[in-house]
Amino acid sequence: MCSPREPTSEDRPVGQYLDAIGPGRARLRIGLPHDFFYASLDPDIQAATDQALRTLVALGAELRETPLEVSTDRIVIRAEAYAYHAEYVAKSPELYIPETLAKVRLGAGIDAQTYIRARRDLDRLRRTSLTVFSSVDLLVTPTTPVIAPKASDYPSTIEGALALDGSLLRNTRPLNLLAFPTISVPCGLTNAGMPIGLQISGPPWEESRVLGLAHAYQEATDWHRRRPPTLTRS
Repeated sequence: MCSPREPTSEDRPVGQYLDAIGPGRARLRIGLPHDFFYASLDPDIQAATDQALRTLVALGAELRETPLEVSTDRIVIRAEAYAYHAEYVAKSPELYIPETLAKVRLGAGIDAQTYIRARRDLDRLRRTSLTVFSSVDLLVTPTTPVIAPKASDYPSTIEGALALDGSLLRNTRPLNLLAFPTISVPCGLTNAGMPIGLQISGPPWEESRVLGLAHAYQEATDWHRRRPPTLTRS
């Protein structure tokens, strides 16, 4: 339902998501954007992803190498994040953890001209990227290229936090920017027992298609039932 008070809302019918779940939902053309999303993967993630792709093929999917233009520009995200938080940052900065506060403030110095130019580039990319779905139905990638760190290993400096975020979010940020509906499903565990995710993305407003493949994969595997080992304090 489109709300006159929310400029980003659109009047679109809600999909029948349960209808997307059923036999044959994995018989799709699956795009693999290797150049960016599959680069420099942790070996455990690579192995789990390869096995997940073999499972999709066994379910009837057709895999295709699919180029996808990716933006790593952070101007729009930083400017809009700061615009949203500016009032709260000014009134009560102490309520933010230091790393989060530093990240939010990265958008404070972005001027209107720079933002408008970056926003125009993003809108262009969102339009042109839709052509990828002329040859495939969905995109499948690893959710992250690296293993999630322990909370105790999270960097204490803004530089370190930004570098780690850049690795952890490398494969998720571009799809957020493109506004592709995306789901991450469990597809394995590392040798140390840490969970690994498989990311499934589709064209805007095609959540049913994304959920259909996610459900088919989950029905064919049991990773969603596995649990990482309980870690004990030393």
